[in-house]
Amino acid sequence: MTDYYAEEARKELERRLHESQVLADAWSKVERKRTKSGEPFKILSKNYENATFGAPYNATEKRMSVCARDEQGHYFDDELYLTRTVYSNTQEAEEYKKQGRLIERGAYLHPCIELNCDEIDEQIAKRMEYYDKLIADLDKVLADWEQVAGKLIELREQAEQVLKEQPSCAYYALRNIVREQRS
Repeated sequence: MTDYYAEEARKELERRLHESQVLADAWSKVERKRTKSGEPFKILSKNYENATFGAPYNATEKRMSVCARDEQGHYFDDELYLTRTVYSNTQEAEEYKKQGRLIERGAYLHPCIELNCDEIDEQIAKRMEYYDKLIADLDKVLADWEQVAGKLIELREQAEQVLKEQPSCAYYALRNIVREQRS
């Protein structure tokens, strides 16, 4: 089954799978460091190896990013926001204010908090879990590719037929084809 569009879709899925695998590997290499007493360092960037930190837009939106290259030299990167918005006049905002973690961002923006190392570790674990699920889903689609490609070709042929028969009602006819496939 050699269809140009189906082949391009397969290549795109393989590219996304490869990118996800490289980024999952990069996140798995991020290691947390501690002082000799077991406490986190006061400077956030000293707490983690194999990750970079920055605040590209403003000082309150800190980010952690990982960068990786594959065997062919392609560059991939991914990032996590290290702040979380806390809505004003809530119990949560008051608690963070008492703890000294609340960061005011001006009159028109809600305040935020900077995540601590434990919360960052949770975010890293969630990101790794996300990539694991994505890799499993892409593997499944690629394993069943012949069926998927056949379905894509069939849908494209249906769409072309509808466009030939009813060019003025094409949008609604194509929408109905997509709805039939979802159910």
